[in-house]
Amino acid sequence: MKSLLFAIYFVFSLAYAQDERYFRKMITGEVGKEMATKDKPVPRIKVDSRVYRLNLGGDSQLEGLFYEKKDGQDWFYIVNGQGQEIRSFKLDTMAGDSKLYKINIRELSNRTQLLILNFYEGKNTYLDFDARARLYFITIDDRDLNKITFFKGPAFWHEYAGHRDHYHQRFYTTELIDLNHDGIKEVQVQHNGNIWVYLYEDLGKWHTF
Repeated sequence: MKSLLFAIYFVFSLAYAQDERYFRKMITGEVGKEMATKDKPVPRIKVDSRVYRLNLGGDSQLEGLFYEKKDGQDWFYIVNGQGQEIRSFKLDTMAGDSKLYKINIRELSNRTQLLILNFYEGKNTYLDFDARARLYFITIDDRDLNKITFFKGPAFWHEYAGHRDHYHQRFYTTELIDLNHDGIKEVQVQHNGNIWVYLYEDLGKWHTF
């Protein structure tokens, strides 16, 4: 009987000690750190581009832009002068051969910068051949790095070959032009007489017509 009581006391003492250690970690914030680490698994395969430096904030600091592929996903990053992440954006892909191959930096207005990402989404060859490239718009208002917004724009190139002998390859011309003369340029995408206009309203909002 004494042995049984001792065993029960030992189990409850051990459980209490574990609870006490856990509560201590909760108070010090260590539990949150452990959970955050578990929520962000280390990627198995990761490839980064070089970091391209330019002044986005209008001060003496140079921000950095770089592109990353990790575990089959494509990401675009903006970092500060110390290499710390300011914003990151996931780019949608069709296949593993996707890539970001060009960035255009333009002025939409006297208060809004526009980064246009030219992104090849890859090709799908499961039944038909289907490949596409797309534009992404990143805007920065008032040179304020807290006002960075991200918008998935239109396809500007498309190649398709169907199993019924149908084939087309379409390249869309893209230009920035102030169509309504309000001092803010619109992004105009055009192919074979069809025109799509992307009008920037403000604070990361776009209107399409």
